[in-house]
Amino acid sequence: MERIENGRISPNTLFQEINPTHLNENRLTNSFLNNSKNSDHDHDDVSSWSFVSEREVDEAKFKKWIAMLYSLRPYAVLRMKCVVKFRKFDKPFLIQAVGNTVSDFEPLENWPKDKIQTRIVIIFKGLEERAINASFSRWVVND
Repeated sequence: MERIENGRISPNTLFQEINPTHLNENRLTNSFLNNSKNSDHDHDDVSSWSFVSEREVDEAKFKKWIAMLYSLRPYAVLRMKCVVKFRKFDKPFLIQAVGNTVSDFEPLENWPKDKIQTRIVIIFKGLEERAINASFSRWVVND
């Protein structure tokens, strides 16, 4: 069998046919079951943070904060869902993210006029809730 080093592998090795007689179904099944119980796959370090406020948010500060969060910890944010009321707009915007892909900011045209509220929920891994709260307070909420 060819050795794989630093991610370099020849296409012939990668796409070669596998001889089914070399596979042991019980060994594969047991390996899968044992690995699925491994502590590497638990969700202990997955947490969430939420923010709800009647205050309008500065769009430039919010965008900088999101950019900072993703540039410093690009794989920490697992999911984000926001309804953000920016100061210069009549309607709030829906902002969603899955992994490191952030959606376009979508205006919510049918949002009730009397409901000026910002709601943000972030599900993350490997960050502390207090760190997200402190950074949001420092970079977005403070005027």
